[in-house]
Amino acid sequence: MSDLLQRLRGRGWRLTAQRRVIAEVLDGEHVHFTADEVHARATERLPEISRASVYNTLGELVALGEVIEVTTDGRAKRYDPNACLL
Repeated sequence: MSDLLQRLRGRGWRLTAQRRVIAEVLDGEHVHFTADEVHARATERLPEISRASVYNTLGELVALGEVIEVTTDGRAKRYDPNACLL
């Protein structure tokens, strides 16, 4: 099981299929994905996942402090899953 998934389970966060796929997409990567990039990768694993589910889940992960939202130069927001490493 991935580090991010373990941390989320430890917090008692309900891992639906959509949330699990999003966490798996984010976990272990040192690339800062945009929400659209997360959605594109998530649909490879779970074709029916909605863009709204991705945005909502990313918002929840940011609120939990498990993911950091990074904005640079007015570009699209990117998400860093290594929040606990900073």
